[in-house]
Amino acid sequence: PPPTAAPPIDAMLAAAPPKTPPVAVTAAAGARHEVWAIGDDETIASLTRAVDALPAIYLADGHHRSAAASRVAKARSATDSHRHFLSVIFPAHEMRIMDYNRMIVDLNGLSFEAFLSRVQNAFIVETAASAVKPMQPGTFGMYLAGQWYRLSIRAELIPDDPVGSLDVSLLQNNLIAP
Repeated sequence: PPPTAAPPIDAMLAAAPPKTPPVAVTAAAGARHEVWAIGDDETIASLTRAVDALPAIYLADGHHRSAAASRVAKARSATDSHRHFLSVIFPAHEMRIMDYNRMIVDLNGLSFEAFLSRVQNAFIVETAASAVKPMQPGTFGMYLAGQWYRLSIRAELIPDDPVGSLDVSLLQNNLIAP
């Protein structure tokens, strides 16, 4: 699992910006967005070294943009402008990834039993007493005919591909599309 905090980075970010953000907006739904710029070369260099030292950075969104930018960089010359792309990094302890649920409105002509049988080709299926909130990759909740189920993708179906192994891809390729 990702670390819950990176104290050196947190300390540098807390010390760098002014107390009032130069840009702040509140969205219609009430979410507040604030933007600061760090213009001090020494602070930027220190932050860059600290981020470079992180063992991993996890993409919560934008994996398609990241993959596309990587392909563009490989296809073009190795000039500096083609080796970089804009991204935003949030520390894990300051963000919450919300559920992104899918609703299937019919079983494509299958009976409940036939549908569940097909699901079992790709997933280990367990009944659950209450709503399933997946806590690990490759695990999903399914509500069908008044019953909750925990679905765990069969390990042999997880591709060795960063995009294909994402939960959204596993669900689409092994349950929704078929």
